[in-house]
Amino acid sequence: MRFASHAFCSALFFASVSSAADKPKGPPLQVQADARVELMSLIFRLAGNPEYNKGKIESYSRDVEEHFGKYRSHEAVRTAQRLRGSRGVSYDAVMSMAVHLKDAFSLEERVPFDPSPETLDSRWRPDEARDFLAKARSFVADSGFREFYEKHAPVFDHAAERLRNLVETKGRLEWFGEFFGPRPGAGFTATFGMLNGGGCYGPRVRMADGKEELFCVMGVCKTDAEGKPDFDESVLDTIIHEFTHSYANPVVDKFAQKLEKPASIIFPFVEEAMKRQAYGNWQTMMRESVVRACVVRWVDRVLGAEKAADQIAHEAGRSFLWTGELSKLLEQYEADRAEYKGFEDFFPKVVEFFESYAPEFAKKQGEIAEKRPRVVSIAPPNGAADADPALDRITVVFDRPMRDGVWSMVGGGPHFPEISGKPSYDGTRRIWTVAVKLKPDWEYEFWLNSGKFMAFRSEEGVPLEPLRVRFKTRAGK
Repeated sequence: MRFASHAFCSALFFASVSSAADKPKGPPLQVQADARVELMSLIFRLAGNPEYNKGKIESYSRDVEEHFGKYRSHEAVRTAQRLRGSRGVSYDAVMSMAVHLKDAFSLEERVPFDPSPETLDSRWRPDEARDFLAKARSFVADSGFREFYEKHAPVFDHAAERLRNLVETKGRLEWFGEFFGPRPGAGFTATFGMLNGGGCYGPRVRMADGKEELFCVMGVCKTDAEGKPDFDESVLDTIIHEFTHSYANPVVDKFAQKLEKPASIIFPFVEEAMKRQAYGNWQTMMRESVVRACVVRWVDRVLGAEKAADQIAHEAGRSFLWTGELSKLLEQYEADRAEYKGFEDFFPKVVEFFESYAPEFAKKQGEIAEKRPRVVSIAPPNGAADADPALDRITVVFDRPMRDGVWSMVGGGPHFPEISGKPSYDGTRRIWTVAVKLKPDWEYEFWLNSGKFMAFRSEEGVPLEPLRVRFKTRAGK
């Protein structure tokens, strides 16, 4: 059934999607808006979780604030705040809870929480989860969540239709069975979070009868010309990425003890970059590493070798520097499926890869660290609270000569400085300036290098470690 019907007799309110007759048969798929996702995102938005305060649909975010802003002191919201502080309930833990509920209104458990289900994020303890849900039921009733959700059915319809068209025509989900091996009883569900911005998640739930529902929860991070939610081919790799977590994570976790030593060698060298992406430990880094290498294989199969090379470069820009080599190893798996019936059968080879890769990686990174450029000073100073709005340039001083003609000042939106002239180095190539126009009493933010944009490099070609720069100008007279 469609949202336009305004029928709220079940949790999901989905429209089923079937593969076209002339395409290989993929796994069972449904594409839907999900009231559970919106409710959990909303409560944790009100609780202050930054990852749920990144909505890109301005009209929707404004409506949310006008309707629910007065409920920030609600007991459910305060409980969410405590859970984030004491248990780290944030990011994918929030979405994991959403998919383990029957619906957004009764908030009953789809599978018993005691003992804790294997697929429910471990940050949720059964007693704390039930206490939170009891308060969330009160929030639903007190805040008029059902009425708000019904009222916004048209925007949910629009987003679901856009996502449905993309996944149905371009997703090639049959690849999962071909690559990972059969998974009887598993169905795919693609949905979205209107308040999640660029945050995307891949939770799953295993029912009492053994059947599984594998999720891709896409953040709505793009809009069309009318400001409505949009999903285009640029997010295909993300969709595949999130579904891949349901396949890769259990295998990585099964081999975690053997992966710990090499991963612990690698992690300190990329720790800051990983934490900026909310990957706070070596276990998460390893799950992400395997997922990203698998996604390269999907890109190579579906979009071709050139796009796969681009994907590898993108992952390297996010400090998953081993993605290309790991993807190359997975080609062996693809080529010899007579020996390796499924992904888990091949995974000891992945363990061996990291065991041999880690010592050499540490050696190389140590050599690079000695050559890495560093920022000596910035004007206005990083973190300044009273920068002069009359300043007409931002100046960065490096500790060594830099490669001329290229730079990566990364950012956007209202808090990115207005650039008024072409950046340049001085004659020593140690001092970089960019002309700007600043306004009083305003917060500014940008990065020097970030993600795949790493053009600030020493003359030897070693990139600057990404640096976040923030300052505020003082009020005018």
